Amino acid sequence: ALECLRALTEQDPDELRVPILVDLQKFADQIEDGRTFEGILNRILTPLVAGVVREYLERRLSVGQVVVLLDAWDEVAEEPKGRRALARELLQNWSSKYQGQTIMTSRPAHFGASPLDDPRMVELIAFGRREVEDFVGAWFDSERATAFLEELDHRPALSGLAHMPLLLTL
Repeated sequence: ALECLRALTEQDPDELRVPILVDLQKFADQIEDGRTFEGILNRILTPLVAGVVREYLERRLSVGQVVVLLDAWDEVAEEPKGRRALARELLQNWSSKYQGQTIMTSRPAHFGASPLDDPRMVELIAFGRREVEDFVGAWFDSERATAFLEELDHRPALSGLAHMPLLLTL
């Protein structure tokens, strides 16, 4: 982590690719007639960033140097008023023009058709026991890793969740 921070401080801020996380359920809650993806994104970001940071993000977005992380497509409900269809249309219009990278997450059972142009689909594969042990060993010091793995052994429900990389970090 320290190496990454050092690298960031040595780089020109105008050369960085910046991530922005968009909760698609909150995005869909903001949908109204006449709204654009950019307008809704602006409304979501307003309480989070201001001033110079906001201007910086807008500049980076305008030149495709933002990685837009669209989270939880499967949680965008159809009702009220066909929100999922409206969200799909807004995302399709925006993604057909945006030149930066976009990543969307969704549970497979509720994904449906992608609202993004030409998506590359990947599926997270559950960790096996060896990957869980390696991950925990890298995440914790030796003593805490051993205690954590013992706890997983004694709690089968928790152990089942530990096979998903994101859940293992929680």
